[in-house]
Amino acid sequence: MISIPLGSLFLFGTDLPGLSINLINIIPMVLLLAIGVYFLIKLAVQAQKRKPTTGTEGMIGLTGKVTADLQPEGFVMVRGEIWKAKSADGKPILRGTPVTVVGVSGLTLIVDEGERKLT
Repeated sequence: MISIPLGSLFLFGTDLPGLSINLINIIPMVLLLAIGVYFLIKLAVQAQKRKPTTGTEGMIGLTGKVTADLQPEGFVMVRGEIWKAKSADGKPILRGTPVTVVGVSGLTLIVDEGERKLT
């Protein structure tokens, strides 16, 4: 970020023909570079602060459907993937019932019956 403005200033006002750059050309280039770097840093900071969307943390709150009866264990489809699942309250949940992921234990999803938004 610093090398381009400094390097451009070395070319400003030189007596060598063909190597001189007008200050009118340097200032907009440096400003555009600074604005671009600012927005890239802003995007990087926002990405770091965002809630994880993968892994076990990203599964909690997602909804899916039971593909094999949960009695209390079975299988559910979440985001197009079939997962082993267990009913959170231990009660059976029938095939085709919508469920919400409330937790994860290893590779087993803990689900509640019904679709709901977790806060």
